[in-house]
Amino acid sequence: MANKKQSLFQDAFIRFKKDKVAVFSLFVIVTILVACFVVPWFYPDNYFSHIDLYSKLRHHLLSISLALMLIGRDVFVRVLVGGQISFEVAIVATIV
Repeated sequence: MANKKQSLFQDAFIRFKKDKVAVFSLFVIVTILVACFVVPWFYPDNYFSHIDLYSKLRHHLLSISLALMLIGRDVFVRVLVGGQISFEVAIVATIV
């Protein structure tokens, strides 16, 4: 029986591919990462200066949890910008 030698990376990658939970978790993390960096680019207004005062009138009609704040800022975009900052800090901390 000839056992062919595998590098540590190859062995870890083969074991990783067999674990379905780990592959699914990687997919979820990559999806969140891409959403955090891509979705704010498609936001039509300058996120940090945009305030819609008329949204107070619409707030009761749009009572979705991630829809709008009382001053008209989109909560979902705020969450994604916060995630983007968190990923940037994590990358810098990993590099340092």
